[in-house]
Amino acid sequence: MAGLPFCDGVGAVFTLPKLAALGLAVLLCAVASALGGPPRRSTALDLPLLGVLAALGLSAAFSVDKVLSVLGMYNYYAYGVWPMAMAACLAFFAARADDGVRRDCLRAFVAAGALAGVYAGVQASGIEPFPSVGTVLTGGRAISTVGSPVSLGAFEAMALPVALWCARQGGGRASLLGWVGLALVGTGLLASGSRAGWLGALAGVAAFVALSGKAWPKGARSSQARAVLLLPGTAWPKGARSSQARAVLLSPGTAGAPMSRGRRAAVAACLLGLGAILFWRMSARKSELSELDRARMEVWGIAWKTFQGAPWLGTGPDTFELAFRRGKTEDYVKVTTTEEYQAHAHNDILQVLATTGLLGAAAYAWLLWTLIVQGGRSLADPGRRLLAAAPSGERRTSCACEDGVPLAAAAGSGLFSLFVCMKFNPVPLETFAAAALLGGFLIPAETGEGEKPRAAGVPRQAGPPAGPLWAALAAALVLFGGASVFLSLRLAAADRWAKRAVAEIGSGRNESAKRHYERALALNPCELIYHMGFINYLTALAAGTPDAAARASLLDRASELGRQAVSCHPDSSLAHFCLGTAELIQAQAGRTERLALAEAELDRAIAADPNFKRILDVRLKAALLRGDAAARDRLIQRIVYLHALPHRYNSPPPRGGE
Repeated sequence: MAGLPFCDGVGAVFTLPKLAALGLAVLLCAVASALGGPPRRSTALDLPLLGVLAALGLSAAFSVDKVLSVLGMYNYYAYGVWPMAMAACLAFFAARADDGVRRDCLRAFVAAGALAGVYAGVQASGIEPFPSVGTVLTGGRAISTVGSPVSLGAFEAMALPVALWCARQGGGRASLLGWVGLALVGTGLLASGSRAGWLGALAGVAAFVALSGKAWPKGARSSQARAVLLLPGTAWPKGARSSQARAVLLSPGTAGAPMSRGRRAAVAACLLGLGAILFWRMSARKSELSELDRARMEVWGIAWKTFQGAPWLGTGPDTFELAFRRGKTEDYVKVTTTEEYQAHAHNDILQVLATTGLLGAAAYAWLLWTLIVQGGRSLADPGRRLLAAAPSGERRTSCACEDGVPLAAAAGSGLFSLFVCMKFNPVPLETFAAAALLGGFLIPAETGEGEKPRAAGVPRQAGPPAGPLWAALAAALVLFGGASVFLSLRLAAADRWAKRAVAEIGSGRNESAKRHYERALALNPCELIYHMGFINYLTALAAGTPDAAARASLLDRASELGRQAVSCHPDSSLAHFCLGTAELIQAQAGRTERLALAEAELDRAIAADPNFKRILDVRLKAALLRGDAAARDRLIQRIVYLHALPHRYNSPPPRGGE
C-alpha cells in the first residue's frame, strides 16, 4: 500500500508521505522480527544486499555531494543510501516471511494497484477528485497517487502480473480480487501513457506465462471472470479481440492441462514482439515523442561519459543531476531547452555505473544474479516452491496446494516487468519498496534441507535461542526503523513550513513568511530548494524596502543562506548561483567589495552548468558592473548562440534575478 499515501500539506505531495510510510513499515517489521525471535537460517539474499549497501556507502563517502547521496534528491527520495537501506530491510524481512504473509502482501499490492488505477481512470476522464493537491495531467496522462505518469506506469506494470497470479487462484475472493485487479490495474496502465510501462507489463505477462507452467483453470473461465474483464470502458484492445488472443487466455480445452515449454515460449515471444512493435510505433507516431527519445539517447551518452570520468566509485548515489548539468550537450539543448535537466540516467545500468561506478555495478550484478538463480531454484525444486494454497476460510479449488501457481512466478514476473521499465525510465520510491518485497519472496527462508513447505496457518517452528549477534542485529534494525520514521517526519515538517512560507508570501505576510522559512531550514538545513526560495524572496523584499539598514539586513541574510547552500552542496551549480546572485545584488547596492566574490561564484556555477542561460545572464550583469569589456563580449556571444539553437521552447533570454 506504499503507493497510495499522499498529502497536500507538504510541498513534496507524493513522496514524503510515502517515505514516512516506508519508514513505519521498516520499524513495524523490525519490532515484529525482534519479538518473534531469530530466524531459522540466513538466506541467499543477505550477502548481496549487504554488498549493495556497502557499495552505496563507500561511493557516498567519496561523493561530490554527500548530503544528496545519503538522503536522496528532494521530491524523489529513491536513490540515496537511506531510502535504499530501507528497501534492503524490507527485502531482508520479506525473505523470512511465512508463505501466508507473502500471499497477503501480494494481494495487498494488487489492491493498491487497483485503487491507483481507479484514481488514474477518473483523472483520464478529465476529473480531479482532489483539486487542492494541485495535480496536473501531462498531455492527458494520469498521475494518480504516484505523482508522475512514468512512475504510475512502472508501478502498474509490476502489479499486472501479480494480479494475473491472483486471478489464477481458481475461485473465491482471491480470484475475484485478481480479475478486478487486472481490469483496474490495466486501466491505470493505459491512463499513464507510459510506453516503458506498457512494454514492461507485456514482458511481465510473458514471463508469468512462461513461469506458471499451466494454462487457465476452470474457475478462471467463469462468466464472472469474463464479465470483470469485459466491463464497459475496459474492453479488449484490437489485438485482444481476435479469436487467437481469446483462445490463448480463455480456451476451454486448456483447463488444468500442462502447457508445453514450446507453447509457453511461443506465447512469451509473441507478447515480447507485440511490446517491441508497440514501443516502436508509439515512438514514431509524433514528432514530439521522437524528440524526447532523442533527448533520452543524449542522456545515455552523458551518463556513459560520467562513468568514464569516475569509473571506480562514480560521482555518488543520486548525484546524476550534478554530473548531467556539467556534461549537458548542445544536442540535448536543441531538443529541450537550456534550463531543462535530468536527475536520472533513464537506464538503471547506466545510472549505477555513473553514480556508483564499477563497484556499484558489480554489487548490482551480484544481486540480480542471486535473484535469478534462487528464483529458478524456487520454481524448479518442488520442495522449495511456495504454492498458492488457499487459506482457511476460503473455498479450495483445483488451484490449491500442488495444483497452484507458485508465488515465485508472480514475484519473478513482477520483477521482470520492473527490470524492463528501468531500461527507459527511473522508478519511484514506492516501486522500489514493492520490488524489495518481491525480491524477498523469490527466496524462501523457512524451508531448509529436508523440510516441507508450510501451508498457511501452520505456525513457524521454533528457531534457535537468541544469541548476542541476533540481539544486536534486531536492536540495530529497530533503531534504524525508528530513526527512519523520525527523519521522514522531520523532513515532512520542514516541507510543511516551507509550503506555508510560500502561501504567506502570496498573501503579503512578510514576517510570517520569513519565520516559516527559518523553521523549515532549522529542521532541514541543507535543502537547496528552501535556500533558493528564501534567497529569492529576501532579495525581492530588499528591492522594495526603503530603509537602508533593513535592506542591508535582508541582503546579509541572503548571502549567509547562499554560503550555507554552497557548504552543503559544494558541487551544485545552483548553490553557487544562489550565492553569486546574492553577492551581486550586494555589489549593486553599493558594497562594491562583494563584486569579486559574486564573479567567482558565478564562474563556478557556469563551470558546473555551462549551458544554463540564466546563469550566463546574471554573470553578464556582473561583467557590466565591473566594466569588463572582454567578459561582456564573450558572454553576449555565448548567450546569443544558445538562444539561436532550435530548441523546443525558444523564448527570449531570461534576465538575471528572475
